[in-house]
Amino acid sequence: MVTDQQVRRLRMLIHTEKTKATAAAKAGMDEKTARRYLKHGELPSQCRTEHNWRTRQDPFFPSFPGRAWERGKKGKKKPPSLAGGFCKDQIITIFYNWIKLN
Repeated sequence: MVTDQQVRRLRMLIHTEKTKATAAAKAGMDEKTARRYLKHGELPSQCRTEHNWRTRQDPFFPSFPGRAWERGKKGKKKPPSLAGGFCKDQIITIFYNWIKLN
């Protein structure tokens, strides 16, 4: 992953070095990556988009469908089942049942 500092250094070195390859090597990145940042003219922090999707299935979904507290729109509420101190045995039972279903 390239940092803003590396791209700034690349832009400085591109004027003093003979080739883009040597400027990229001194900046600490690959030549192809250097060409991409020189072409677009943006820093890496300006190019990144925010990650807003799930990367795996929600392990609590079968036990707690519709988790409103996770969405964050209604403030920081605890789930109803955890509000009174959820017992460790109940959690083990839920996961055991969930594993049997899958």
